[in-house]
Amino acid sequence: MFKPVMLLEDELNLVMRKQSKYIYARYKHPKTGVWEFKGTRKLSIKEASAFALKWYYGYMEQVKQGLPTTTRTMNKIIDMYLERIEEAYRHGDITKSNYDVKRRVTAKWIRPHFGNKLLHTLNRGELMEFADWRRNYFRNQPEGATIDYMRKNGTIGHRPIQPSEREARVDMVEERAILNSLFRIAANKGWIKERDIPRVTFRDDVVIKGRTESKVKKDVFFTPEE
Repeated sequence: MFKPVMLLEDELNLVMRKQSKYIYARYKHPKTGVWEFKGTRKLSIKEASAFALKWYYGYMEQVKQGLPTTTRTMNKIIDMYLERIEEAYRHGDITKSNYDVKRRVTAKWIRPHFGNKLLHTLNRGELMEFADWRRNYFRNQPEGATIDYMRKNGTIGHRPIQPSEREARVDMVEERAILNSLFRIAANKGWIKERDIPRVTFRDDVVIKGRTESKVKKDVFFTPEE
């Protein structure tokens, strides 16, 4: 039976996991204080110890310099978000209609655009491009274009885009809220610093009926404070 080997007190040790024949490094995340695992791909304690110490010192140097310490894609965080809203729905914290909307919006807009991107590469400019694209999505569609929607049974249907939808201001509140939740999950996990959460603002070019252009307020697409 393998007994845990302490390498650095209250920071780093070696353990075995049931699903693997290799030794793992178990380390305390410097930001969250949560214990996490790093695979060593080593079978001997000596080799695993050397690997774990070298990796850990390099990792802590990255943390000290404020460099990215992960290459997680947004898909991973999106999966975590979907698990959380499913749990919230099961516990009655959100309604069925709200749950369905969040799933549909995530599947249609968020995952296709952000899923394969690395968390630490996202910046304000990229969110700005997404916001501008979404704002003009319906108005830029050709005659006869269709829109995808989720049926009650979970399948995706298609319907024509109505003329009124081409002219109306697209409501992006849900996308903004979902992006906010994704970055909040990453921040709570210690994968991104609060100061590095990207912000984007843009002015909607659709003047609401009854208002003059000068009275149209700037629309905030996403801010972490929301």
